Amino acid sequence: MKDQLSDYINEVLGFYEVLGTDRVLNDHLHSQGGYNEWVFPRLQRAALDQVDNNCRATDSRYAIWAADVKEILLDAESYLEQNNVEASIRNIKLAINALSAYIDIKALFDAKSGMRFNTPDEIISRYEKFKK
Repeated sequence: MKDQLSDYINEVLGFYEVLGTDRVLNDHLHSQGGYNEWVFPRLQRAALDQVDNNCRATDSRYAIWAADVKEILLDAESYLEQNNVEASIRNIKLAINALSAYIDIKALFDAKSGMRFNTPDEIISRYEKFKK
């Protein structure tokens, strides 16, 4: 099973690497709709599932959350094609913030396992300048 999964992972990465910067697979496979409104609640649900080591849905929840980020970026691309730069920038910033939240959450899990680059307090203290 592990070898087969490794083969599938390599196939996925090879496929998207070949697409490069010229093409995008736009099939909405994992999209659940409501992505602008649900991007942070879905990330929260996935992360809290990860806290519960017995939850089987963690990976699929992260996949649905990542599909939200993809849809947000696809909308940003569409807005650019319509010359709606302001809407595109809003979506890009939303996607950046969603990815930043994911990075910080995963760093918190690293800190829990002892593989940390930063302590939880170091991660969270960066937010203070934005609360003013």
